[in-house]
Amino acid sequence: MVTADAVYYSPKCDIERPAQNVRFVAHDVDGSIIREQKTNSQGHIELNWNNGETHLTIVRNNIDEEGYAEQNLITEVSLKAGDLGKVFILDGTMDKQCECQDVHIDFSEITQTFDDDYDIYVNNSSTSGYNDDIEESCLINGEYEPISVTVIHQYDDTLPAFAARVMPTKSNVQETFRVGMDQLSQSSHVNILLNNDGNAVWTSANTEFGSEAWVDHRGQNAFVFDELHDDNYIYNSYFQTIQDLTPLSFRHRGYKRSKVNDLSKTYDLGLPNNSVQILSETQLLLENLSNESSAKYDFSGLVLRPAAI
Repeated sequence: MVTADAVYYSPKCDIERPAQNVRFVAHDVDGSIIREQKTNSQGHIELNWNNGETHLTIVRNNIDEEGYAEQNLITEVSLKAGDLGKVFILDGTMDKQCECQDVHIDFSEITQTFDDDYDIYVNNSSTSGYNDDIEESCLINGEYEPISVTVIHQYDDTLPAFAARVMPTKSNVQETFRVGMDQLSQSSHVNILLNNDGNAVWTSANTEFGSEAWVDHRGQNAFVFDELHDDNYIYNSYFQTIQDLTPLSFRHRGYKRSKVNDLSKTYDLGLPNNSVQILSETQLLLENLSNESSAKYDFSGLVLRPAAI
């Protein structure tokens, strides 16, 4: 038996609601569709997984803040029976239900200390030329989410970066938060290996509020703020639009994530270039799903993480 609970969630806060009629498609070992089931009114689904079922495709319709939906398919390859837990589907219209406050941050001391080659980011948005910023913070599990302030050199990624964490509470959320030099933590360099051009490398920390200290790295050098956060990760993604059709588009994305737990080691973030095979097999799968007919596809020989599409 494979079980799961599909939920729509707000990208701004911790609000969720059950997702009804989400399509789960079971395939046999060669990709042929065995059957399709949909989640019930509570978002729950139970699929028998003892009669040749091997791969599972979940059809997610993500909704943006204006209410427009975009279909996204994820296939779990060689799935074992068990509970998948929550299957998250974005619903941007739920953001209106979040309890949020504008937080005023004053970082004028940092601006006056660093020269113009450094840029100051608040929650990964550049504030170049300003001494302060207003950032929205929403309640998550009853507490306002922290705000990240990072200072990064614009041209030389070998130089250290700096970061601070602003922690608003219900009692002080309307005050001005002043971030000074004494609150900054210096970054630590992470050694990485990349195998092709066009990589997008970034780091972030997993916290009780979700992902924090998100930094996009421009070159071959990367860093984490290990003095500020304990649970740091480094990512590499290779994205390519292979065909742009109406109303469908086919995009290939290679993706790799590693936990940074030893700064003395080198993290291999190399990605396989298998876009041609993925395109041909996925296109066939999509066409047959749309026509509700049987489909066969072959992902053998591909180097993939468990969530293949």
